[in-house]
Amino acid sequence: MKDEIPFWVTFDGVNLPKNAVVGGKYKGQKVFIGRAHHEGSLTPGMVLENEKVLVIPWGCVSNRKDDFEILCSEGDANWAIADSGSYPQNAFRCGYSEVYSEPLYVGRYKYEESLVCGKIQPSHQVCYIAYEEKELNSNRYEILVL
Repeated sequence: MKDEIPFWVTFDGVNLPKNAVVGGKYKGQKVFIGRAHHEGSLTPGMVLENEKVLVIPWGCVSNRKDDFEILCSEGDANWAIADSGSYPQNAFRCGYSEVYSEPLYVGRYKYEESLVCGKIQPSHQVCYIAYEEKELNSNRYEILVL
């Protein structure tokens, strides 16, 4: 997304925007970066290309959302390697936690054969992803940067 300003588009329930930002792959299907309100938070996660649903990690489980926003940009996504809750100054803030409105960032890491995007909550020092019905985490991840 270098030299491009990313923006959020509300999903219309039918079509994914042509300029949706790719966040990785989940079990062979492309996933895009999305976010939704959940339990007082605004949480990022992955939009499944085939099912057109957002899946977010929250509360030790995967949560599916039909009402969500999709990150869009004319440029390609840029990722930086980070760990243990760290993030570079140019990390893209994309939401907030339910407690103290802590900033949340888009992160991703490889699990099995998938590259899954989810949320980084710095105070927890991990990147959380939704995988099958679970919320998984890793202290080594990539973070979306501008």
